[in-house]
Amino acid sequence: MKKILVIWIKSKIWKLFNDIYKNNFHIYWTTSKKTDDLNNNIFHLDLNSVKNIDNFIEKVGNIKFDWVIYLPAIYQIDNIDNIDAMAEQLRINVLNIYHLTNKLNLNINSKNIFFTDWWTKIPKNWYFSYTLSKDILKSLIISLAVKNKEHIYIWFDLWPIITDMAWEEEQKNFYNKSLLQIKSPAKGLVSFIKYILEENNFYSTWSIIDFTWGTYLIRNS
Repeated sequence: MKKILVIWIKSKIWKLFNDIYKNNFHIYWTTSKKTDDLNNNIFHLDLNSVKNIDNFIEKVGNIKFDWVIYLPAIYQIDNIDNIDAMAEQLRINVLNIYHLTNKLNLNINSKNIFFTDWWTKIPKNWYFSYTLSKDILKSLIISLAVKNKEHIYIWFDLWPIITDMAWEEEQKNFYNKSLLQIKSPAKGLVSFIKYILEENNFYSTWSIIDFTWGTYLIRNS
């Protein structure tokens, strides 16, 4: 069974993926909680700390991963009076990812999947730190593909596919912002991820997969 490392266990995308496909893979998880749960292959990983990243690398150093899915994302409004908080988004969303991914023990042709945000092309006011981090991440992925030719690096450029909106009408309005009316875009995404992971003849590295479905052609908010 293939070994898959999931960075950032709290991701909504990953929770759905795990609900559907948890029996398909040998999964290793990372969490921001302070303690490991080795019985369930859950490791503490603080992406805001290079020292903690190095400790994590030491713990998993004997494990060769076939696939890695990177899901970390801090999405916070900028506070110009708190530059450290703005810098934290850059460290967690992208900069320390570079440190981590270059130290992981990966099999040849391992697939590394990242997630970026399409709307940074039209950024919201006061989200400069988040926007910058996601744009840098795209350049980082390209650099990783050039540097590590024995591995595969892919990223999905997303629009919001999962909403916390509780009421049926609110959810309907959320999904109706898409040019193409897809009943369950999140399930489509996780099935696509599973296909890419398992398809032995998928070797496209440095690839951008547009998963916006024309949303921003008609999005009003």
